[in-house]
Amino acid sequence: EERFSSADVVDDTDVTLFKVGVYMRMAHPQGGALAPIHSVPFCDPGGDCLATPLELEAGTIAIDTTAFVDREEFGLGYDIWILNGSGGGIAGPVEIHLVAAE
Repeated sequence: EERFSSADVVDDTDVTLFKVGVYMRMAHPQGGALAPIHSVPFCDPGGDCLATPLELEAGTIAIDTTAFVDREEFGLGYDIWILNGSGGGIAGPVEIHLVAAE
């Protein structure tokens, strides 16, 4: 029999646990089973957020593509997802294509 404590439960409605996840094009978070290539949390582990939970519902976020771009491994097409605290996709994908430097 497997037992879980309340510490094992993630509140998937807690916007402070949300993050932007970058995946290879046509990939899907699979309910949190597939980790993103790169992610940017809305809030740091200490609880400091980029904005209030209400402000996190809309806006923009900058992603440093040098942190994950490997043309040989991933190509230049990516899908961007908003992930909940468990890593499940709640919005997306938005498809982006990077342009190779000449």
